[in-house]
Amino acid sequence: PYTVAVAFDRGKVGLWDFTEDSVKDPKLLKHTPKIKAEHDKKYDGYEGGQVWPARVRATLRDGTVYEDEVINHKGTPNNPLTKNEVISKFNDNIEPSKYRDLGDGIIDMIFNLEKRNVREIMEVLR
Repeated sequence: PYTVAVAFDRGKVGLWDFTEDSVKDPKLLKHTPKIKAEHDKKYDGYEGGQVWPARVRATLRDGTVYEDEVINHKGTPNNPLTKNEVISKFNDNIEPSKYRDLGDGIIDMIFNLEKRNVREIMEVLR
C-alpha cells in the first residue's frame, strides 16, 4: 500500500522513498488504508521467473476507474532500460548521497570501463 501511495503522489517510486522519514510521511500514510493488495492466481505461472507481473485498478471518488497491467516491467529482459534510463536511474539514486556531484564522471568511467583502471574508479568512489 505504501509503494502504491508513493507512486500516485510522486509519479514514481525510487530508492529514497524508503528512508525512515519518507515511510512516516503522514501525507502518504493517510492513503494506505484505502489500498488493498490481492493475490491473483493468473500470475502464479510467472513464479521464479525474471518478471513480476502486476495489475492495478484505481477507482476515483467520482467512480472513474483506471486499470493497467504490466507483465514485463521496465528493467526485465524483455523490456530493458535504455542507456538514458540507466543514467537517469543512477542519478536519481545518488542525488541525496555524497556522490551526487560526481555523477557525470562516474557515468563516463563506467561507460568507458575498458579504458579505465579499476583503482581509478575505486579512488573516486571512496
